[in-house]
Amino acid sequence: MTNTYFEAWNNRDLKTLSDIFAENITLRDWEQTYNGKENVLKANQNIFDAHKNIELTLINQATKYDAEQEKYIHFCELLIMLDAKIIKVVDIITVENNLITRSEEHTSELQSRFGI
Repeated sequence: MTNTYFEAWNNRDLKTLSDIFAENITLRDWEQTYNGKENVLKANQNIFDAHKNIELTLINQATKYDAEQEKYIHFCELLIMLDAKIIKVVDIITVENNLITRSEEHTSELQSRFGI
């Protein structure tokens, strides 16, 4: 699921993103939180419109299955190439019933404070 997500994101493929997002998805990046599929798709479109050169690269991934709640939690270490910058991110993606229900992006405090 995460590979499909990152591939669709890099291709700016809102149709595939819509197909893999749950109706009640929550996206939390380091600036804002968006709730609901339409708001999350709109947030992605705004990112695509604002940045001609943006791409995610998956560096590392670990997955945990929560049997009690029947969901997978993916911990994804990413590099985001944004115009001339490289941003290191950990994205925590929750998948339930084969749909992404939550995506939380985290940057390091040092990176946020000092731009590294």
